[in-house]
Amino acid sequence: MSDSVPATDRSVPLGVVLLAAAGIVTGVLQLLGGLGSFVSGPLGFLGGSVGVAFAVGQIVTLVSLLRLRRWALTVTLLVVGLGAVASLLSGQLLLLLVQGVVAGYLLSVADRFD
Repeated sequence: MSDSVPATDRSVPLGVVLLAAAGIVTGVLQLLGGLGSFVSGPLGFLGGSVGVAFAVGQIVTLVSLLRLRRWALTVTLLVVGLGAVASLLSGQLLLLLVQGVVAGYLLSVADRFD
């Protein structure tokens, strides 16, 4: 019996579950923070609206990542890649390493996404 997982296996890899779960928790916290900004005046309402929109987009994308949607993988890799560039430019090498590991892992399981 082989230890490799066949390409037709549609189970969600544990790493994808862990990454999505952490991102969804973060998204919910950002959503709550954005909603809390609404009460702090017109600029807070504007900033809160943008924050809520990004948080909802993050949550939708990560739930779709759990459903193994190819577009969600593409968006996630794009966001991680942009974060890696920002980390490199700001000299945050540990964060850059983490983002590289995340991107490498997602690319290694990309065949599971449709």
